[in-house]
Amino acid sequence: MVRTLARGLSPDQYQLGACFLGEAGPWSAELGRAGVAVLETPWSGPRDLRGALRFWRAIRSEPPDLLHLHYGGRSVRAVARLAASVPVLVHVHGRVRSESDLRIETIRLRDADAVIATSRAVASVVDARRVRVVYPGVQPGRAATQRDPWTIGAAGRLVPIKGYDRLIESLAAVRRHCPEARLEIAGEGPSRADLERQVRALGLEAAVRFLGWSDELPVLMGRWTVFAQPSLEEALGITVLQAMSSGLPVVASAVGGIPEIVTDGVTGLLIASGDVHSLAEALTGMLTDPELCRRCSAAAFGQANEFSEERFVQEVEQVYRELLGPGPGTAR
Repeated sequence: MVRTLARGLSPDQYQLGACFLGEAGPWSAELGRAGVAVLETPWSGPRDLRGALRFWRAIRSEPPDLLHLHYGGRSVRAVARLAASVPVLVHVHGRVRSESDLRIETIRLRDADAVIATSRAVASVVDARRVRVVYPGVQPGRAATQRDPWTIGAAGRLVPIKGYDRLIESLAAVRRHCPEARLEIAGEGPSRADLERQVRALGLEAAVRFLGWSDELPVLMGRWTVFAQPSLEEALGITVLQAMSSGLPVVASAVGGIPEIVTDGVTGLLIASGDVHSLAEALTGMLTDPELCRRCSAAAFGQANEFSEERFVQEVEQVYRELLGPGPGTAR
């Protein structure tokens, strides 16, 4: 999202900087290439006073006109306000406490000047003075004309909340009806070793490929037949939007914000979270019913156009203007 803003906002009006509260990663270099000034100030949590001081100094050294926070709790907001007396916009990307704790609780943000929620599902659990739903944007895709038949694709972090263990388990059932069916998973994460062991235990080594981290998702999606998102919880599912923009029909869990972008029976099929049997049935249906697959593919491609990067930038910029007010020069 920050990269999209860097590319879409006028450089004559806005100058973007990004401060990471962790070690260097691939997004640091990616944002640097997009023209974003990047700082890395590792901060492990509220008890890490040195980390808090590093963050304070980073903000204090060049105070911005607006702080747009994508991460952190009350301590991050408090230190940010101490460092710079400027409006604080909080962008909420999820509604569970952590990837290991799926309890949905109220997110209290009464101290924020404004809040952006990434979906209506997220907005529904936010307690704040001002909350606006701004859906992420994706670049317009191009529907593929030639796909690898029988290929199920998935993309995301390899962590339990994504439900890839259920997806692999469902593949064994799918292959009883479609022996040619295979699965490709793009992404990396701490669950990879466990998932690879599961594949071996089910005897699916020839049918499952782990592709690792990829910067070429549109290319991969261009060869898949159907996209699977079996998450246990999902604020929205930006990879679902990317798949739809590539003309992929979607089979996904009806959790969080996913039903806001996937229309059951129109752009894809929605199933109960964690239901391996329903997941296998939906995937089998997509693979064996060419007319259903074609119809959902066309509808998904059309609906994805409503979630453009241009719309995302315009809606975020509107919030910026409301917080900054009229003024000359470039906002930081």
